[in-house]
Amino acid sequence: MAKSAMSKYKLLLGTLVVAVITFSVYLPATNNGFVTWDDDAYTYNNEHIRLLNFDSLLWAFSTFTFANWHPLTWVSYSIDYALWGLNPVGYHLTNIVFHLLNTVLVFCLVVALIQIVRKKQNPDSFRSEFSVIIAGITAGLLFGVHPLHVESVAWVSERKDVLSTFFFLLSMLAYLRYASIEERKQKHYLLALVLFILSLLSKPMAVTLPLLLIIIDWYPLRRLATTRDLRFVLLEKLPFFAFSMASSIVTLIAQKSSMPVAVMPALPVRILTALKSLMVYMLKMIWPFDLMPFYPYPADVRLFSSQYLLALVGVVGITVVSVVLAKKNRLWLAAWLSYGVMLLPVLGIVQVGLQEMADRYTYVPSISLFSLAGVGAGVLYGHSDVKHSGAVKALLACLLSGVLFLMCFSAVRQIGIWKDGITLWSHTISIIEKRPDKQYLFLNLPYEGRGLAFLERGYLDNAVDDYTKAIFHDPWSVEAYFNRGLTYAKRRDYDNAIKDFTMAIRLAPVHVEAYYSRGLSYANSGMIAEALRDYSHAIHISPLTPVPYAARGSLYASIGHDAEAARDYTHAIALQPDNAALYHRRGRIYAKLGFLQAALADYTIAIKMSSVPGYDLLRDHGIVLRRLGYEQGAERNPNAAGKNN
Repeated sequence: MAKSAMSKYKLLLGTLVVAVITFSVYLPATNNGFVTWDDDAYTYNNEHIRLLNFDSLLWAFSTFTFANWHPLTWVSYSIDYALWGLNPVGYHLTNIVFHLLNTVLVFCLVVALIQIVRKKQNPDSFRSEFSVIIAGITAGLLFGVHPLHVESVAWVSERKDVLSTFFFLLSMLAYLRYASIEERKQKHYLLALVLFILSLLSKPMAVTLPLLLIIIDWYPLRRLATTRDLRFVLLEKLPFFAFSMASSIVTLIAQKSSMPVAVMPALPVRILTALKSLMVYMLKMIWPFDLMPFYPYPADVRLFSSQYLLALVGVVGITVVSVVLAKKNRLWLAAWLSYGVMLLPVLGIVQVGLQEMADRYTYVPSISLFSLAGVGAGVLYGHSDVKHSGAVKALLACLLSGVLFLMCFSAVRQIGIWKDGITLWSHTISIIEKRPDKQYLFLNLPYEGRGLAFLERGYLDNAVDDYTKAIFHDPWSVEAYFNRGLTYAKRRDYDNAIKDFTMAIRLAPVHVEAYYSRGLSYANSGMIAEALRDYSHAIHISPLTPVPYAARGSLYASIGHDAEAARDYTHAIALQPDNAALYHRRGRIYAKLGFLQAALADYTIAIKMSSVPGYDLLRDHGIVLRRLGYEQGAERNPNAAGKNN
């Protein structure tokens, strides 16, 4: 009984250590804002997360934004918005909390796996309970504070990583509970399956879990002793594979509906870069060098270039050594297979996106190698030579403390890089520009990201410079032309704005926003006919978009075509019934046409929608009320009206 109480005490101590250190490292992330890399579409410009109701849930489960299907992640943003509005502190805090929970779960997972080894195979592999806790703390802290994971935590748009991993790890722990006890209670199996489904609903990368569970069945559970055992284990995984397959199909459909799969390097090139990524990710776990949010694709990939040849040799060499060692100890091969399996969806063989690799892709796969490091630390601690045990343990403690201090320091620095879009992309550009001898594809993206950050901050000259560099790297970049056009328009340089919008339209003839924006520039230049033509073209392309209707209505109103203006405002209101400004504008047209009751109704709706109605709205409302009062009074007393005349 005392031993059990001591074990619980040590588990609690280990949990507190990894939780407190991880939270302390990531707390500065709450000072960061949103960045100009998906955060606009995920959060601050996303109207769909601003309500948590049936319509928003329906959108979350039906949208394929960014070539992925992760409805639970969208729901989490809706909850954040309900709690925090658009204050980035709350969104960062949610990410930190989930990462904190994941760090604790990694600690628990490593302890649980080691306890299975001690119980079933080798009781002397860890000579004390404290050596098990040391292994768990080491693995947990490496996972918790490694700078490679900053991208998954400090980037608001990567909520899907921390949320999916939370359910992923819980599913693994539930499965271990099911598979490691003789009774094999079905409730633990069903719990593992439900948690796996929740993980898939957060990010499709969780599809590898069934394969990972089979590896765990092989080692450390050792449930594959006979062919009959193998059949049972595979049958047991069928529901997991079914949901994994369903998620993969939905993801492929989402990818086909998105642009990033349009221009990808050839398959042999992707295989070479996949082998390189396997090795580079591992090297970055050992020494996190040159971390950046976007790793551009190399323009020239050759098998006999040193980096790809070394990667091929490294992957083959590690695989062979692990297979040889598996005759005596399956740990190495199990760890290597787990690492490769968990990375498989993001190695780029089936390419999604324009990056060669990404730090965020290591978030789950790193658990395998960090667990291996934790086991090493625990074994060294438990097998310290008795004669010099104090000195060896002190040396081990100093070594681990030094490594973890360096990781914490690097992580805090990396968190600062994610402060805002300008800082983030300037860091990326600075690293790329240090490699003038190397040629990359898609170099326009970092300049476009920083250009957007400059544009949002009002640094228009800097934005124009960055978009010009983006166009230099990719003369067919629609977004670079479009956003540079927006920047010129803000500078009131409408001639250049029209040229850029025209180029964007040539490259993307169904770009609704380009037509609308060019129409606005035409209108500001006094070219009414051209503006009306562009607004009408935008409406023809996307008849369910309210903005072109509203813009054309305003233009009609400015040239005295009141009936047409009222018609367009009515269309816009039908598509966006919660826009108070549209009711105000239509009310003005109705008042001008003499439809005072209709004008009063529109003004009243606009006032109810506005938390603080503007002076112009209240003034117009008052004018209509006075006109209605005067007319009603004249009807009741026509003689008085005659005297007034």
